Amino acid sequence: NRQETIDGDKTSITNQTFTETVEQDVTVTYNENESVNVANDRELTMGGHRKTTIGKNDELTVDGEQSTVVFESRSSEVAKEESLNVGGHLDVQVQGNTSIKSSAETTVISADEIKVHVGSAGITLKKNGNISVYGSSIMVDGSTNVKIQGGAVKINPSAAASRFVGVNMRPQIVKPKPEMTSESYAAITEAGNLMQELCQCDKGGVCQLHS
Repeated sequence: NRQETIDGDKTSITNQTFTETVEQDVTVTYNENESVNVANDRELTMGGHRKTTIGKNDELTVDGEQSTVVFESRSSEVAKEESLNVGGHLDVQVQGNTSIKSSAETTVISADEIKVHVGSAGITLKKNGNISVYGSSIMVDGSTNVKIQGGAVKINPSAAASRFVGVNMRPQIVKPKPEMTSESYAAITEAGNLMQELCQCDKGGVCQLHS
C-alpha cells in the first residue's frame, strides 16, 4: 500500500510522457473545484458502462462540428421545457414509423409554405392564403354536417386534369352540323307532302297514318 499526505500545495511537472496504470479501482475526491486544460486532443475509452451525475447546471460548447453515434436505443427525458434553435436547415430521417403526441395544443408555424405529401396526394398551404388539396380521390366525411363558406364557390373538375394525379376525363366529341343541300331539301319537302296526303284526320276520312 501507498499513502501520501500533503498539508500544502503540490506541483508535478513531467517534461515527457506520463503513464500510470492501476489494476483495481481508483477513487479521487475533490473538496473544491477542478480545472483540466488539454492543449491538443483528448481520447477516453471505456470497456464497460459510464454514469455521470451533475448536481447543478451542465454546459457544453463545441466550436466545430459534433457527431454522436448510438448503435442501440436512445432515450431522452426532460422534466420541463426543451428548446431547439437551428441556424440553418433541419433534416430528420426516420426509417420506421413517426408518432407525435401532445396532451395540449400543437402549433406548426411556417413563414412561407407548408407541404404534406404522400404518394400522389398532398396538401399545400401558402403564405398568401391559398390552400391546395390534391389526390386521385378526395372524400370529405362529416359525422354531423359539412359546411362550406366562401364569397364564391366554384366547382371545376376540368382543372384537376392539369395536375400529375390520375384524373380520367373522357373528351366530348362535337359533331359538325349537317349541310343542307338542294337534294336534302327536296327529300324533306317530298316526305312532308306524303305525310299530309296520308293523314285524313281533319277531313273525316280514314287516316292511313294514325289508324
